[in-house]
Amino acid sequence: MAEKQKTKKNILRIGQRPKIAVGIFLIIVFYLICFTVMYLTRKHVQVYEVNTGSVAYTSTFTGIAVREEMVVNSNYSGTFNIYQHEGNRVKAGDIVCTVDESGKVAEALSQYTSSAGEQLNSDDIRAMITSINAYKTNFSSEGLSGLSSLKSNLNSVILGAVTSEIEANLDSILASSGQAGSFQSLTADQAGYVVYETDGCESLDDSNFTAESFDQSSYAEQRTENNESISAGDPAYKLITSENWYILIQLSNSQISANGLQNKTSVTVDFLEDNISTTANFQIITKDGLNYGKITLNKYVVRYCTDRFINIRLVTTRPDGLKIPVSAVVQQSYYAIPSEYVTQGGPDGSSGFIAETTDSTGGTVQTFVSPNILSDPKDSSTVYVSRDELTEGISLLAPDSDSRYVIGPTGTVNGVYCINTGYTVFVPIYIIDSSDEYVIASTTYGGLSNYDRIVLTAKDFSENELIY
Repeated sequence: MAEKQKTKKNILRIGQRPKIAVGIFLIIVFYLICFTVMYLTRKHVQVYEVNTGSVAYTSTFTGIAVREEMVVNSNYSGTFNIYQHEGNRVKAGDIVCTVDESGKVAEALSQYTSSAGEQLNSDDIRAMITSINAYKTNFSSEGLSGLSSLKSNLNSVILGAVTSEIEANLDSILASSGQAGSFQSLTADQAGYVVYETDGCESLDDSNFTAESFDQSSYAEQRTENNESISAGDPAYKLITSENWYILIQLSNSQISANGLQNKTSVTVDFLEDNISTTANFQIITKDGLNYGKITLNKYVVRYCTDRFINIRLVTTRPDGLKIPVSAVVQQSYYAIPSEYVTQGGPDGSSGFIAETTDSTGGTVQTFVSPNILSDPKDSSTVYVSRDELTEGISLLAPDSDSRYVIGPTGTVNGVYCINTGYTVFVPIYIIDSSDEYVIASTTYGGLSNYDRIVLTAKDFSENELIY
């Protein structure tokens, strides 16, 4: 009988174990469901870490290149022959080009130019590849109009490759042709870079240009081609005699303001043709009631020696500060108080106000209150105090005066939601610069610092909201 009872107890104990396991399992499932629901329904915060930076502003312009240029006219009529590669730097006395008055010397020169392929070195080949690539890059805008310039560039590279051989054998070439007296050399009067293109703008500078100078529809250039006829008095070539040059651009008032150019003395210039970037001196010129920018450079003059109109991008930056996305900025209502009511008091001499309140007996009590006061550096007539630190309707007394100001009118203050503590805390910021994507805040208010974590999309949250 005792054995039967023992067996019955064992059976009951075994039957209770599945019930306990099921209960534990249900608790776990309930917890997971609650956790999932909470996760899916809570706001997902995007966090941004504050860093120091600045806002870059870019504007694209087509400017006029102004260089020290000297046009050299031919004194002879005949067949023009290029002697120096365009862009070569020559010294005074170097032969730049020749004029074959009889036309027979060119035949003698052909024996040397025909072997130019054997004279090309790696620099010559690189120059030809650069010219071809530049033509390909600009083909969509220039079309076939740039083909003539490409041909001239390639020819000048080839002719430049055999210049040294021609110079060494010039006397024998002339002797063999029997036309020494009809073969004229044009030599450089001074050092400079050779360009075989003139446009009538060589004397243009920052004192005589006009708004019409920027009209490209009336712009025309004349190129002296190799093996073509030239007349006495025609431009043969020109020399760029200085590395210093500048670019003039047209500026509207809005462009000056948007790019912060009012007090700029230097800017970053991007040359759009080949993505070269450099820093240049800058100044604003006002002429005939219009504004222009003068961008002064001391390099790249030979790179753009054949370009009168140059497409550039101007890059300017404003003062550094705390760089914050626009989406992180939120506005909050603050009490706006005339600054003449601010005074010093308390044991530490802090800034605050004399508040006038009524006690329980109906008597008037004056106390010194010292809230956190925000002041706008651009508007010294008003200060701002959080609505949590003062009570609406109380009166403030002006120091050394009977004037009173009743707290009530408000103004807006920019700020961000800082989440360093795990919940959103409104921290006011003073914006000194802005763009479409970012604002730059100064440390005037002292509440926000580098590496603080803020809410990226402030409009989705409110103050004192638990984040994690």
